[in-house]
Amino acid sequence: MKRMVAIATAVVCSCLVASVAVASPLKDYSLGKTAADYTCYPNENVTDSWSGSDSGTTTEHPKKANYSWGVTTGLDGNLAVQYPQFNPKMDDSDYGVKTQEINVLYKLNQQMSAFVGWHQGKYSNTAYSDYTMENENAIQVGLVGSMPIAPKTELFGVVGLGKDLANYEAGISYKIAKNLDVNAEYRYKKVKNLEDSCEGYYYHDTITAKGVGLGITYSF
Repeated sequence: MKRMVAIATAVVCSCLVASVAVASPLKDYSLGKTAADYTCYPNENVTDSWSGSDSGTTTEHPKKANYSWGVTTGLDGNLAVQYPQFNPKMDDSDYGVKTQEINVLYKLNQQMSAFVGWHQGKYSNTAYSDYTMENENAIQVGLVGSMPIAPKTELFGVVGLGKDLANYEAGISYKIAKNLDVNAEYRYKKVKNLEDSCEGYYYHDTITAKGVGLGITYSF
């Protein structure tokens, strides 16, 4: 965890002093310019730690891959709005967390954007039909940046924090066409204090998901 935080933070901070003009995944924040992202995590490590009526910890590699996706759209030269969704689960029973966000990004320079937004997390467990899960809403803030390291190749990083949540990403993107990039990344996300109950038993769950992802970004 500490190493992941250090890597993501180092990438973001490096973008503050980079001299070549690159930006976050959406290159152009002009009105209507859009980037769509899709990432697959084929063997993500997901941990559920809970307390309440009883306590314990379960860690699994999912039987099926996890996925995330998002859309970012420019509002003017410096502002953009973003909707990401990420629902990591532990196994076929959808035992994990569902998350969605709405963020507003502000371009600080050609390498760096700051964001603030709304994050919603909800524990998911369809193994038991009488589970009740509560939506946990939080304000989050963060930074996203990228910098070139080779022709058509960029290093990128994301640091996002809020009440009971943390998200760190670090990766490499390679442009294979004018509007299409392929990405490889390592992601760490933790959502704490997810409230749920079943048959009169009450719990607070903490879901942690970490692992390597492969994805694409299409801009138009």
